[in-house]
Amino acid sequence: MIKRIFIYWDQGFNNAPMLVKKCLFNWKVHNPTWEITELDHTNLKNYIDIEAEIPDIKRKKISRTAYSDIVRIFLLQKYGGCWCDATTFCTFSLDMWLNKCIGSGFFGFRIYNDRRLLSSWFLYSEKGHYLVNKWKEQTIKYWKVHNERTDYYWFHYQFTKIYKNDARFKRIWDSVPHVTADGPHYLLKFGILKRLTPHIKQVIDEKKSPVFKLTYKYDKPKFNRNKGCVLRYLLGTVGNIKLIHIGKCGGSFLEKKLNMIGKYHMKRDYKSGEEYIIWIRNPLKRFISAFWYSHTLINFDTSKLNINNLTIDNCLAPGKIRNKMLNGVTFDKIYDNLINHFKTPNRLAEALTSTDTGERKKAVELMTNHNQHIFKGIGWYLYNGEFVKRNHKKILFVGRQENMKEDIVKLGKILKTNNLNEFVRSGGNYDFDLSEKAVNNLLDFYKKTDYEALRTLMEFGFITKEIFEEYHKI
Repeated sequence: MIKRIFIYWDQGFNNAPMLVKKCLFNWKVHNPTWEITELDHTNLKNYIDIEAEIPDIKRKKISRTAYSDIVRIFLLQKYGGCWCDATTFCTFSLDMWLNKCIGSGFFGFRIYNDRRLLSSWFLYSEKGHYLVNKWKEQTIKYWKVHNERTDYYWFHYQFTKIYKNDARFKRIWDSVPHVTADGPHYLLKFGILKRLTPHIKQVIDEKKSPVFKLTYKYDKPKFNRNKGCVLRYLLGTVGNIKLIHIGKCGGSFLEKKLNMIGKYHMKRDYKSGEEYIIWIRNPLKRFISAFWYSHTLINFDTSKLNINNLTIDNCLAPGKIRNKMLNGVTFDKIYDNLINHFKTPNRLAEALTSTDTGERKKAVELMTNHNQHIFKGIGWYLYNGEFVKRNHKKILFVGRQENMKEDIVKLGKILKTNNLNEFVRSGGNYDFDLSEKAVNNLLDFYKKTDYEALRTLMEFGFITKEIFEEYHKI
């Protein structure tokens, strides 16, 4: 797959309408692994030379819309990749759906009309593909004969003309998967300035179509008056990105870096219209870190602290330390005592299968405490994988604590910010030793929670099989 996107706005994107800017941002956010080429009248000549093949093009009465039709076929024929109209709204990554549609080397959304066979606002093609070669040839012939377009859909009609007269062209187009343009056109057909209904909200929230075709030609005063219209809700989803903060995966550090992003911590109140960044970690190491985090706070020396001046710089968790100074317990009496009873994460993990009934009972009680990080891990936040199954289209990025520095840079590219590149993160100096028995007990304990969630992330391509297998070892 040629992972290049061409988007064109003749006057330049700095001067584009708000809707066009939002659409461009969404293409960038959802497709960080794609090269996105922004084109306008100032740089187009660096990529294609239309005058070389249609010498009198500038003397013709040609609209910007018709000119952009010529631009797209020239670009696709020369470079390959995707053409996306500047008013197409990307809902989730091309990587999630396009590959299965391009076995022929070409793709376009279908229109079932005798004269128009496809939409041209989103096209994919291999470089020099037979369909785009012929389409470009026919486009050049058309403009050598005409001084202005004979119909708004002139470009589509050229495609249909070739289809009806070229057996090879027809055979290739017939082999392209039939994906109707009805989904992308759904919001326009309903009316983007109409009041949002529960059904339309569901269509947007559940990303029923990978793209929505919009228009910048709408009644601006009506849009400004109608606070509950479809378009306002759709555009409101742009940049509504949330960090799912899984304890002991580097989330606190990320929250500081991503101060524009809301956090979820000790709760799972996910809402519609949101998109997600998730940070994960090897469950075995996350368990160890969670244990030592609790142990450190419970046994923290508060004798030299001023309760009115507790900060993250002088104590690990000011809220917990305040509770310890006021009430004599950090979490609660039972939890504090159980942590200190086991003393190390290895002893706790081994006790899960202890022959001593009392010891095993204490271990299970500590491991299943629903209020703390040991229990509330990857599985808890991702509903043991069900969250991923339901919301995979809304997940922008999954980073790893073990790969923090590199993934922070990748995330910065997705969010189009350089503010994340300064990396000053160091983990705690913990004892990470676990016996074989302890590892096996933890693998069994987290099998249907953390590891099931990780398996689902793997199935949807957010982590590799190698990472999944690596996370079964300390």
